[in-house]
Amino acid sequence: FSMVSLMKDPVSLFAQYLKGASGSFMTIGGLFYLCQSYKAAAPLLMMGKVGQYTLGIFVMQYMVLEQVAKKIIVIPDMLIGSLGGGYIIYNILSLAIGCIGLMISYFSVLFLSRSRKVNLFLFGNQYKYIS
Repeated sequence: FSMVSLMKDPVSLFAQYLKGASGSFMTIGGLFYLCQSYKAAAPLLMMGKVGQYTLGIFVMQYMVLEQVAKKIIVIPDMLIGSLGGGYIIYNILSLAIGCIGLMISYFSVLFLSRSRKVNLFLFGNQYKYIS
C-alpha cells in the first residue's frame, strides 16, 4: 500500500489503523499479563530499566550505528547467500546487530549521562546525575 492509495480508499486506511491499534493493544496486554504473572522476572525488570533511556538510546543509535557503523560494517550479499537460507541468516544477523547496537547505545548513554554538559545538550537533561 502507498499513502496515496490509502488516502483514496478510506476503508483501507481505517483497516490499517485498526490493525495497528489491535497489534499495539495485544502487545500491551501480553506484557501486562507477563508482568502480573512473573512479578520478579529479571528480563522484564531489565527491559523496564532500558525503556527509561529510550531518548538517549535513539540519539546514540543514530550517532553510532547510522553514522559510524554503517560505514564500517558492510555485509556483502554473496556472503549472505553462501551461508545457506539467506533470508533466515540475514534476519538472525540483523537481530544480532540490533541487540549489540542496543547494548552499545544503552551503556554509552549511561556513561555519557554522567557529564552534566553532555546530559544537558545531548539528552535534554532528563537523566539524573551520577556522581
